Amino acid sequence: MIRPLLLSVCSVLLLAGVFAAEPENPLDGRSFTAHASGVLVTRFGPDAAGQLAGLRLGDIITSYAGKPIATQEELIAAVTANTADVQVVVQRGDAVVTITAKPGKLGAHVSTIAAGTHWELPPATPVTFASERLVKSPIDTWYTFEIDGKKVGAEHARVERVGDRLTVIVEVMFDGGEKWGLNHMIETGVLDVRGAVPRVVTQIHEGPLWDLTSSGKWKDAETWEVTVDGKGDDGKPFREVETSPAPGPLINDYSFASMAALMPMVPGTCLHSRTVVANQAKPNAWSALVVIGPEDLEIAGKTLKATRIERRMLMNKASIHWVVDGEVVKHDYSGSTGSTIAYKTTKEQALAGLDPKLVPRTAK
Repeated sequence: MIRPLLLSVCSVLLLAGVFAAEPENPLDGRSFTAHASGVLVTRFGPDAAGQLAGLRLGDIITSYAGKPIATQEELIAAVTANTADVQVVVQRGDAVVTITAKPGKLGAHVSTIAAGTHWELPPATPVTFASERLVKSPIDTWYTFEIDGKKVGAEHARVERVGDRLTVIVEVMFDGGEKWGLNHMIETGVLDVRGAVPRVVTQIHEGPLWDLTSSGKWKDAETWEVTVDGKGDDGKPFREVETSPAPGPLINDYSFASMAALMPMVPGTCLHSRTVVANQAKPNAWSALVVIGPEDLEIAGKTLKATRIERRMLMNKASIHWVVDGEVVKHDYSGSTGSTIAYKTTKEQALAGLDPKLVPRTAK
C-alpha cells in the first residue's frame, strides 16, 4: 500500500489511514440516489473491519445491533458501546442486506443521509480550451496562502503550452502550526490537449520536506501506474509501485484546478473528468468543472469583475475558482467554507514572512 503524502478529513473518520480500492462503488458515477435514511459509507481505511465483513462503499447503514441508525453520531455511539459480533443492516441500492461485523471500529468515513437525497453532476457540455495563447504567454501567478483567515504561506502556479503538451506546475509552501506543521509540495502535470478533454500524460508530486517523490504515468492504454520513492522512518530508502485500471479522461488534481483559467467564460459550460492524486493509482470519482457566471470579487480592497467556476463532486463542492482576464485570481480550496484560500498577489508579498525552510523551487 502506497504511503500517503497528505491527508484531509472530509467526514467522520472511524479509522484513520489511506483508502482501499473498492470494485463496486455507486458513488463513483455521475449520479446517486439514497433509497433509505441512515448513515452513508463513503470511504474505508486499510484492512477496515466493516469492509472485510462485507460492507461496501455507497451502503446506507440503517440498523446496528438491532437498533435503528439515523445519524453518524448514533452509529459512533453504537459501535463504541458494542462488545460482541453484531448484525448490521444496510440499504444497498434497491436491496436490503444484512452483514455480521466484529466488535470495534468499522474503519469507515460515514455521513448522515436522508432517503430521496439525489446527487448529480451538471450535464457535460462541449468545451474548447483557450490554451493556444499560452504558447507565447504562459500564466505565472503568485498567491498568498491563508488558513482560517491567517496568512500561512504562498502558492505559485505556472501554466504553459509547448506543442500539444500543457504543463502545469503548482508549488505550495506554508506553516500550518500545530495542526498541519510545515508543508511544501510541488506538483507537475503534463497534459495532452489534442482531444476534446485534456488527458494527463505524466504527473510528478514532490515533497521536499519529507524526501518523497510520487511519479504517475500510463503503463499501457488503460492502466495508470504510480511509483513512490522516499525514505522510511528508519532512514532506509523505499520504492513502492501501484497500478490501477483507469479508462476514460484523467487529469491530475492540481492541473484540474488550473484548467479553470482556460475554460470558456460561458455560464453552464461544464467539463467532466476523473482526477488522479499524488500517491494513489486508482482515480478519484467523477468531477465537474462548471462555469457559474460573473461575480464581483473583493481582493486587497479592490472590486474585480470575475467569473466564478466551481469544481463539483457528487456530494460537495470540492473547490471554487475566480477568473479575471484568463487568470485565476482566487482559489477557495475548502469548497465554499473559506477555510483555505489563495489570493493572487506579487511574488514579494507572497513570500514575505515565509519560514526559511520553505524555499520556493519554482521561482524564476
